[in-house]
Amino acid sequence: MDVSVVICTYNRATSLKCALESLADMKVPDEVSWEVVVVDNNSSDCTRGIVEQFLGSSLKIRYIFEPAQGLCPSIKRGVIGYRIS
Repeated sequence: MDVSVVICTYNRATSLKCALESLADMKVPDEVSWEVVVVDNNSSDCTRGIVEQFLGSSLKIRYIFEPAQGLCPSIKRGVIGYRIS
């Protein structure tokens, strides 16, 4: 993987949808391998459902749930944690 775009989010499903739509519309050269990693930081809204809407689309997307509140645990999970889970 050349690039991982890590999005940490908490109860921002509407904003997440806009961000994922923008990423899906990006023109990336075929030789660049990239993915989107969405880290759900214990959201109580429809964050997971938004990510599921993009499964099977042009985006290579991963969903990770991080129950420990805060940006630091979310970033750590998104950057390091998904590779070992």
